[in-house]
Amino acid sequence: MEGKNVQYNGINMFSRVHSSRELEEARLKEILVYYIEEAESLGRELALEREKCHTDPLTGLPTLEGILEEVKNYLSLFKRENNFNLSVVFIDMDGLKPINDRFGHDVGDDLIDFFAQTLVKSVRAEDLLCRRTMGGDEFIVVLPNQDISGATGVVQKIKKSLQEEKVYEAFGEKIPISASFGTASATPKTKNPFGLLREAEKRMYKEKEKKIVIDRYQ
Repeated sequence: MEGKNVQYNGINMFSRVHSSRELEEARLKEILVYYIEEAESLGRELALEREKCHTDPLTGLPTLEGILEEVKNYLSLFKRENNFNLSVVFIDMDGLKPINDRFGHDVGDDLIDFFAQTLVKSVRAEDLLCRRTMGGDEFIVVLPNQDISGATGVVQKIKKSLQEEKVYEAFGEKIPISASFGTASATPKTKNPFGLLREAEKRMYKEKEKKIVIDRYQ
């Protein structure tokens, strides 16, 4: 270890170099820690922004985009596991446009939120409930490990909850609450979540069309 005790003008040069390296390493560590903390902070901010983008501000529910990855994961699980089922319920509120036209969009928004909270109370904790898009009147319930009969049971539970709520009041008038429903379950032919949702949406529109026909002849 020659050079360890090299002296210059009475100064141990090795000690000075060694000390300088330690200081440089300490500074580099500080810089590294700083950038790691900044990157983690930025990551958290981005995650919050993504959550905001995928959360409906009116109801507090996620949008479809916000739960899509989870639905994809459940669909993958369905394809891997023989005893795992996956179903969805597609829901569209009835008669919201005339309510908006008559009472204004503030009342319409209150009714949407009221309807959404009724749905929240009607589904299981493990179910995925979302508002399809911000500003829309459609909702989706994703039911992990539920077959079509389970989905039908959820629809009946929601309808019962709506009957118990009966009406929403605005400006002293009672506004009846109703919705149309469509259900679908994943099959081996289901390629992606959108195919499953489209099937449920088609069935929802069939139910809505039946209501329109009945209303015409009443």
